[in-house]
Amino acid sequence: MLDDFASDEAAGVWRWLPVSSALIRSVCERVVRLPRRTLLRAGDAIHLGCAREHGFREVYTNDGHMLAACRHFDLIGVNMLSG
Repeated sequence: MLDDFASDEAAGVWRWLPVSSALIRSVCERVVRLPRRTLLRAGDAIHLGCAREHGFREVYTNDGHMLAACRHFDLIGVNMLSG
């Protein structure tokens, strides 16, 4: 799996976006306002906050928790496995 990631990186599959202290503060502010039953891992929260900060409207994933949290970041979650 790590080899696949390295190959994807070499092929330019990933688009890396900067993460600033201001972005982390913004994500933290959103996370504390999430409904109590919302399950969201820290890395996924940063992913969603980074997407929002950089003007993305959609996030593609098959992670159910992340898809459910998209609306709290003003994003549209697209399930990659639905078709």
